[in-house]
Amino acid sequence: MERDPADAVALNDARLRMQLALSDALDADITRILSAPSPTPFDPGVEQAGVRALRISMIVLLGMRKTTDAATRLKALFDAAPNMTESLSTMRALAGIPGPTSKAAIEQFHTKWKSNPLVIDKWFGAQAATSDIDAVRALIQHPDFDFSNPNRVRAVAGVLAVQNLAVFHAPDGSGHDLLADIILDVDKRNPAVAARLLTSYEQWRRLEPKAQATAKAALGRLKEADLSKNSADILARALG
Repeated sequence: MERDPADAVALNDARLRMQLALSDALDADITRILSAPSPTPFDPGVEQAGVRALRISMIVLLGMRKTTDAATRLKALFDAAPNMTESLSTMRALAGIPGPTSKAAIEQFHTKWKSNPLVIDKWFGAQAATSDIDAVRALIQHPDFDFSNPNRVRAVAGVLAVQNLAVFHAPDGSGHDLLADIILDVDKRNPAVAARLLTSYEQWRRLEPKAQATAKAALGRLKEADLSKNSADILARALG
């Protein structure tokens, strides 16, 4: 964040408005590109990679509309996706449009890939990046979430703090409090992961006043805990 103070919520709102304007301006292109079938069979070469990247960009822009029609179109793309990349991209876009269509895609993806831990990490991360704080809380209550699994913790807590800044830095402090709760639990199991998560607070002095206050309060709560040396060192640096 290069502005002082940084207002993560306002910056996110501006980004969403810009993406929605792009979505409207490129409506014909979005329809044309996504109406064409995704290339098969899968080829890791540069030509297909470029096509997939373009399709994913259009999927993201379609998801910005947050409408029932957009959700329906995304679900059709999700159902027809010939590879995991497009399936995950459409599911992620749908995760930002809460409702029965989104829920169905999320459940279908999990059912299909539940035996593949690396893909399920992506499943967690896609939701943590696009969901509100209640949905992120629900993720750490999911049966497949495990505080002892570093990749799973990073897929939720790490993604929240890095990719979902408007929720992490929400002025009501809910994001800061949730990450602090996760750090307190993880620190007992894996101090290195907890310390890494703590670095997400290091820029707290550059936040707008309300978020700055809640971040400081979360750090104060962590300071009162008996943290590992790894985490205590990061905490001291953040507060110092």
